[in-house]
Amino acid sequence: MTCVTIPDSVTGIGDAVFCGCSSLTSVTIPDSVTDIGERAFYGCSSLTSLTIPDSVASIGLRAFYGCSSLTSLTIPNNSVTSIGNLAFSNCSGLTSLTIPDSVTSIGDYMFYGCSSLTSVTIPAGVSSIGNCAFYFCNNLKVAVLGDNVNIGTTAFHYGSTIYCYKNTDADKWAAQEGYTTVYLDAVNIDDIRTVTLEPDFRLACGESRKVGINIFPDDQSIVTWSSSEPTIVSVDNGIVTALSRGTAAITATVGTVSASVNIIVFSDANVLTLPASTVTIESEAFANLPTVDRIVIPATVTSIADDAFSGSNITIVAPANSYAANWAAEHGVNCINP
Repeated sequence: MTCVTIPDSVTGIGDAVFCGCSSLTSVTIPDSVTDIGERAFYGCSSLTSLTIPDSVASIGLRAFYGCSSLTSLTIPNNSVTSIGNLAFSNCSGLTSLTIPDSVTSIGDYMFYGCSSLTSVTIPAGVSSIGNCAFYFCNNLKVAVLGDNVNIGTTAFHYGSTIYCYKNTDADKWAAQEGYTTVYLDAVNIDDIRTVTLEPDFRLACGESRKVGINIFPDDQSIVTWSSSEPTIVSVDNGIVTALSRGTAAITATVGTVSASVNIIVFSDANVLTLPASTVTIESEAFANLPTVDRIVIPATVTSIADDAFSGSNITIVAPANSYAANWAAEHGVNCINP
């Protein structure tokens, strides 16, 4: 199982439902879901694509623990009111994180071990940051916008820089614990602002998704989005839609600072379907195929050479638990289950 679309009839994702599904690469959660249970996606180490809908109000303990391939995360604004401890711990590939104003508490170990995260903004509404909440997020830049925040033991890894206002709880905590401090009331925000987008990715024609963005410090500045090729990929408030085959650069601009991500769009016209009688795929049978995006492999296939798709950037379409689907998981090739 590599891709999951949860039906609209589902209102909650139960405890440990996808726990240990290490081959799962993407999941689509509908707007009907309000609760994500404890350890729901624990150890889904191949999960790269995730959008938490605005309907979700509760995220359970260790819900996404160890989702090490997840690169961007936006917690819905004005809906999530409860997030369990260790919810996103050891998401070591996470580079983009947006915490909304609706969050009032960041629990113990919530983002522990998110070692690729370089900056984060704690909204003014947050009143507590738990023990080791961002520990092992090395060299992190943290903007704490609130005045009154209870900060736990080693909430941030040693070497982190705390951006805050003078004489606030964060200022006092940083001084007591020996962290470097930058006062937000003593600098021009535009001079220190950075904008980071998630890495380049691919979409099929007709697909849409939200681009992960990390703004530091995130002071609710207006983001202007643009597309270098609007007939290939359109963008509306960070949500991109693939319209036609090609490549487009999506740019996010905040003030004088901008960042871009390249999106490669492929179409169903570039699909190669193998006949139902196929049993074996030999060595380099489909090597170096620049014009093919997807190969549909029937359940009849029982043997695929290790180098069958050498030099080809393709996605395999194969039935769940078939030989081809299992082969793709073992060889790190993207696979979709029809």
